[in-house]
Amino acid sequence: LITNPRVLAVNKSSTNNRQLFRRGDLVGWVADDPATGDKFLALFNAQDQELAPASEAALVSPPISREVSQAPLDVNITGAQKLYLMMRGGDDGTAWDHADWLNPVLVTNAGKTLDLTTLPWQNASAGWGKATVGKSVSGGPLLVRGQTYPTGIGTHANSIIEYTLPAGYNRFKATVGLDQAAAGQNTGGTFQALVFTKSPYQHAPADSVRVPVALADLGLAPGCTVHDLWSGRQVGKFTTGFAPFIRRHGAGFYRISGPKPAK
Repeated sequence: LITNPRVLAVNKSSTNNRQLFRRGDLVGWVADDPATGDKFLALFNAQDQELAPASEAALVSPPISREVSQAPLDVNITGAQKLYLMMRGGDDGTAWDHADWLNPVLVTNAGKTLDLTTLPWQNASAGWGKATVGKSVSGGPLLVRGQTYPTGIGTHANSIIEYTLPAGYNRFKATVGLDQAAAGQNTGGTFQALVFTKSPYQHAPADSVRVPVALADLGLAPGCTVHDLWSGRQVGKFTTGFAPFIRRHGAGFYRISGPKPAK
């Protein structure tokens, strides 16, 4: 809940709100203060840790949707020490991507099986709610195409569940399905399951980066004064532009005042 009066005033009185630039995951928005001629500037750092492409996965399921709501998986994990179960949202985003890993087991060459849900995972993420053993992400039973599964993991794309594998197992088998809680909706519910035996996490971006802004791009003359709207403090006076550090997943919010005419 935003209670900062300076920020609330921008929301109430600013005009001509528009995107100033988008440089990858660095985004700038600008608006006008009709009372003073100042500019309001919001800077966003949406950079995130990138994930490996599907081509590096040990297995990629067919697209799961209401039309094709489940698919069997059988992956060679010989020699692997790690198992990463990923659910990746479809082209329509991640709305209602309630995804179930059903009857997940590890199998030896001799046919011995181990229920994966009896092992603790090292990490588990979900795009909504939380990954849960024995239940769907919405809290109900694991229900796919009218069948209830007592064993499995309910999650929501985008999701990654990481396991350390015990020695001696050669295959991972499971069925992936769209949970009934999502199958009855009229939007979303499309995703793919990917299985990795090596970390799918790639290089993480810096914790914070400079986001340069040219005053000319704001239509302002040299010699502007910049104030931080969150803190109310003056950032400084700038001739051609400024470049504040913006933390990853963070935002900066500024008032930029043009030079005052000489008396």
